[in-house]
Amino acid sequence: MTQPTLRDKLTAIAYRTGLVSLVTSLGLVLIHRLDEQTPCPTYLWSKVAAVIIGVGFLANVATFRKRGILMAISLVVVTSITAPTSTTNSLAKNESKALATMETIRRAEDALFTSAHRRGSIPDLVANGLLPRCVADTAWGYWYEARVQEEGFTITASPATTDSGRWIFYKGPDGITRYSPDADLAPAGLANAPVR
Repeated sequence: MTQPTLRDKLTAIAYRTGLVSLVTSLGLVLIHRLDEQTPCPTYLWSKVAAVIIGVGFLANVATFRKRGILMAISLVVVTSITAPTSTTNSLAKNESKALATMETIRRAEDALFTSAHRRGSIPDLVANGLLPRCVADTAWGYWYEARVQEEGFTITASPATTDSGRWIFYKGPDGITRYSPDADLAPAGLANAPVR
């Protein structure tokens, strides 16, 4: 019985590294998908998945075997799952999440009014544990503001950058979410119109 060569040992280690990185990365991709459902996604696990699968890919390429090709295919699959398909889809997704966040803010305002008989700003709602901390900064590429008025409150959602959203939304005391009254910050012909 021949002893395994150093190359055989390295090949076996690389193979195991590749399998572990692939399985781990697929698990992290699932966590990425769950992270997307939270109001304050970090996408940290997507970055970890990319590093782990990259290490496995390099380990397998180093063996000059077909396993490297399999890891390259896996890398493409994981990247396609975690990356947005297009800028337009990404913007639409951010806008949809911004609208949902505005509704979350409205419910937080109602909860504060029920418990303390007053309305509050975003930092006030966060301080009272009614909103996640990230909403006071930026969530889903949007900035949020809640202005207290005599007749209630107005919630505004504005893109943090031109790459994170196209439109400004606001929700007035009537509870209806509308596009910005500024025609440049709303879809053509929908300035101040309700969002459907």
